[in-house]
Amino acid sequence: MNKKQIRKEKQNQAYLKYYYSEKGQKKIKTYRNSSKVKKRQKKYHEKYRKTKKYKKGMRAYRDKIKRLVYEHYSPNGIKCKKCSFDDIRALSIDHIKGKGHLHRLKVGFGNALYRWIVRNNYPKGFQILCMNCQFIKRYENKEIPEREV
Repeated sequence: MNKKQIRKEKQNQAYLKYYYSEKGQKKIKTYRNSSKVKKRQKKYHEKYRKTKKYKKGMRAYRDKIKRLVYEHYSPNGIKCKKCSFDDIRALSIDHIKGKGHLHRLKVGFGNALYRWIVRNNYPKGFQILCMNCQFIKRYENKEIPEREV
């Protein structure tokens, strides 16, 4: 390393030391919470989220996470555990013991559940079912109250 690279490395180390110090974190938090920064971030996100590039990227990301979860819980190919239906558009994650609605209230709905599963190293208690099998299971286990006709 030459002298210029060494000096730059020392500056970088000093910056990181300050950045991760209590004083540095407090200053950063104050800056990030300022109304000026919040307005700028909101304006940027509102503009960016309307672009086709963003929507396409998010769709690909959601599909990737969903496929990872399905591949883990369906080791013999992505299919329903009960009837072997394999159209991914009609498959969903199911809480084996039921009470999934309570878990989703804590974790979040939609893709948030799939992200939670990946972050928590694919915990036990989930299976892949097609929507027909899932509704049949919910009815048989009386997870949904019967409607009066």
